[in-house]
Amino acid sequence: MEVSALSRRECDVLSPPQVTRALVEMKPSVIINCAASTAVDAAEVRRHEAWRVNAEGPAVVANAVAHSLESALVIQMSTDYVFSGYGNFGRPITEGVLPDPRSSYGRSKLAGESALRAIGLDRSLVVRTSWLYEREGNDFVGRVRSLALSGATAEVVNDQWGSPTFVDDLAIGLCGIAKAASYRSNAATLAGVIHVANSGFTSRFRLAQEVYRLLGLDPGLVRPVTSASGDGVAPRPGWSALASDRLLRLGVQPLRNWWEALVVALEDHKCH
Repeated sequence: MEVSALSRRECDVLSPPQVTRALVEMKPSVIINCAASTAVDAAEVRRHEAWRVNAEGPAVVANAVAHSLESALVIQMSTDYVFSGYGNFGRPITEGVLPDPRSSYGRSKLAGESALRAIGLDRSLVVRTSWLYEREGNDFVGRVRSLALSGATAEVVNDQWGSPTFVDDLAIGLCGIAKAASYRSNAATLAGVIHVANSGFTSRFRLAQEVYRLLGLDPGLVRPVTSASGDGVAPRPGWSALASDRLLRLGVQPLRNWWEALVVALEDHKCH
């Protein structure tokens, strides 16, 4: 598969001419809209900015596809933050559960999901993922890793549960969906919502403990706190573990367990 990753400078999702030009020139069979405003707390303060990127951006992309490349599959990336996190504790959330976001960020992402349905594209798919992290980055795992390697203690909430997802594994899942799109004749199979996250679930606190432990450091340096004692502006879901039930129906292998992925992501950072 030939993959082209366009930067914001090359293709701003808020610019209909730029998006249309990119589609006409490249003629992709699959379009994955990864553009997003992901600063959850900032979205509570700068709601208009988050809404433009997360809600209006997907509408621009969907409109451009509908008018210039309607045979392509459009994948809109979304988030577990479209759920409130109340109830169903211990049972991963399936694609059929109705969203009920609590934060401005979650509401803007849900609006982005709705933008695809409003355009009426037959081949459009919302992919929700959760707690993304990479090998090197300023994500949750990266910040905990930095604290661990500096020998510092970490105070981490113990009342937020979800499915940590390694971005490398997410990419593999998306490639699997793209390949499924190349031989599936039934458009309905490739429509709607699908969850793509590493399997299993854990709390932020236990995830941080595992980061310390896998780095060869004392997990006792991680101290549990509650969300109420933190300084976050936006409400976070208490329970947002995702079940990827539709992946198997598409013939795509579900992502490995979150702990196995974490081992791989941290293997180059271990203390010796």
